[in-house]
Amino acid sequence: NGAGYYAFYCLAMDNSGNVQEIPTYQECAYDNITPESNVNPLHYWQSTATFVITANASDNISGVSSVELYYNYSVDNSTWNSWINFGLGSYNSTNDLWEWNFTAEGDGYYMFYSIAVDNATNTESLPVTTDAIAGIDTMPPSSYVNVISPYWNTIGTVDIVVTASDENTTGGESGIKEVTLYYRNSTDNVSWNAWTLYSVNATVAPYQWSFVSTGDSYYEFYSIATDNASNIELPPATNDTLCGIDTTMPVANAGADQIVNEDTLVTFDGSGSTDNIGIGNYTWTFTDQGIPVTLYGANPSYTFYTPGNYTVLLNVTDYAGNWDTDTMWVNVTDITPPNLTVTPAHYTSNLTPLISASITDIISGVNASSIVLIVNGT
Repeated sequence: NGAGYYAFYCLAMDNSGNVQEIPTYQECAYDNITPESNVNPLHYWQSTATFVITANASDNISGVSSVELYYNYSVDNSTWNSWINFGLGSYNSTNDLWEWNFTAEGDGYYMFYSIAVDNATNTESLPVTTDAIAGIDTMPPSSYVNVISPYWNTIGTVDIVVTASDENTTGGESGIKEVTLYYRNSTDNVSWNAWTLYSVNATVAPYQWSFVSTGDSYYEFYSIATDNASNIELPPATNDTLCGIDTTMPVANAGADQIVNEDTLVTFDGSGSTDNIGIGNYTWTFTDQGIPVTLYGANPSYTFYTPGNYTVLLNVTDYAGNWDTDTMWVNVTDITPPNLTVTPAHYTSNLTPLISASITDIISGVNASSIVLIVNGT
């Protein structure tokens, strides 16, 4: 009548009419139905080569005797090897599951199915499709923050771009899940604050941020990538890239006005100029007799040969390109006397002389309303 439990008994009677008692237990069972099993779904990406696989198995008649696990392996998820019997599972009565501590051949792609055998030795048929699939990726991804150019930034917001990859030479590239950006800063480029998480970018490449600074300072950056198998990149030994942020203008100070004599060496003083990060350039400009003059440095020197009033412009520029100007005056005094020539220089006769005088000054010119003639003689 089909698979199930059948009870049989026989009774013996001897020639004296004694009859055997009816037994109280069954003596055989019949099971011609195969058991069923399936590997339970797996978290697709695995980050370790060894992990637990479980299967459900059932048989309504004689019960499940054993379950075997089979797997297939591919490096590229395209070309597959032959199916391999991994072995018998262990029955976990608490969870009513069959279990295996599966050890993979290497990173790559895997397919699984199970075959159950019942206590009547009925064996489950091969499945039409696989029961479960998984990818194994044990290699961490890599990433780096691209070079920031130019180094100095004067607006306080920096565009950050990270390049990330999950290359695995043995197969099983799970791909980038997210990238995390870290930064630290220093006001003197010597003593640095602790590394701080800026934010996580879980979008697809390119991985970008518009980094808003916490103030004028020096900044260093690095990135940490996480793949879809939850492998996390190790922090780098040093920063990936760096930049400086300076949004503050310097203050130029050209020093006090100066009054000097002609032909005197004048030393300018821009040391009173200030900047929060540091001044990178001092440029002094003025015109001397129609010729443009440019000097560099905080304390350059120049000799003025021609008397007059000179306007000197100081431009100070910090390392980020912020700049400011200030002016000072140099008043050059004429100390060269004029030249007087009297003709003739002397007379020795009794004639009445005609005397003329010529006065010249090649620097500031002659300012005279009269000439005094002094006669010295007998």
